[in-house]
Amino acid sequence: MKVKKRTKVWGAVTSLTFTNDSTHFFAGTADSNIYWVNSDKLEAEVRNTAHPHKINDICFPYLYSDVFATCSRNDIRIWNAKNR
Repeated sequence: MKVKKRTKVWGAVTSLTFTNDSTHFFAGTADSNIYWVNSDKLEAEVRNTAHPHKINDICFPYLYSDVFATCSRNDIRIWNAKNR
């Protein structure tokens, strides 16, 4: 079989779920990323990311809970609780 198209994503692909009409699919990776992919063009768009390892700490600014920070083994993330 010959490769027709390729796209790159962060992490090894661990799951694929196609839409009913097969025009798009979600691809999940071992690095905790979820991509929305056009089946024809194979264009991958990041839809969601998360820590791939356990969360070690969480921190909220004083008297403000809409934004918070989490840290894991390799990264620190800033989150907006209102819109993800």
